[in-house]
Amino acid sequence: MEISNIIMIKKTIVQKAYEKIKKMIINQEMLPGNPIVEVNFTEKLNISRTPIRAAIRQLQEDGLVELISNKGAFVKSFSKQDIVLSFEILEALEGMAAYLVAEKYKSKNLRKSNLATLEKLVKKMNKDLETSNLNDWSKSDREFHNEIAKLCGNHYIRDEHIKLKVQMNCILWFITPMYVDKVASDKEHYMILEAILAKDPEKARQIAQNHRNRARKEIIKTYKCLFP
Repeated sequence: MEISNIIMIKKTIVQKAYEKIKKMIINQEMLPGNPIVEVNFTEKLNISRTPIRAAIRQLQEDGLVELISNKGAFVKSFSKQDIVLSFEILEALEGMAAYLVAEKYKSKNLRKSNLATLEKLVKKMNKDLETSNLNDWSKSDREFHNEIAKLCGNHYIRDEHIKLKVQMNCILWFITPMYVDKVASDKEHYMILEAILAKDPEKARQIAQNHRNRARKEIIKTYKCLFP
């Protein structure tokens, strides 16, 4: 077998392990502070420990795993300060992303059909709220912001946004559906979309930042009450 093929196979095995562990973290099958036991994954995936360790190192770079000397790998736990800092970055990223989407629509680099998913998600969140389907509402909320990051055309913003949201999902999955003012959020989602459709980049940025600023304060207040 050629060396290039061997390298490709090794990368594929590492990617398989990486995706499996990452999925379990995102789906809350492993919670913050839980140990990542290598032997468990060697049995589940029928592979050696070497690709498991490589996958764990990648997850450490993603900010999802922390390695503790003489103890091993653990799903990363986030402090109150981590939450504050993450939301500050998110506020800046999403404000700029909304600005760029409106700018691209204004300059005709985006068509109205490109915004169809945003319109669909705004309507779906309103419907989910009417039927008290909080889990679906939360999913659509994440998809709405992810779509804006994708449409903005800046791959640095998109990639950092994805990475940050995955990290935050590990600690906020049980807070967001219950404690965020969803009525206010739905109104702000609509306002962001309207600013984009009105081809007003600065207004889109301002509303997106104010939206995340309000949610940030609500969640931080809730987090402090739940974990004083």
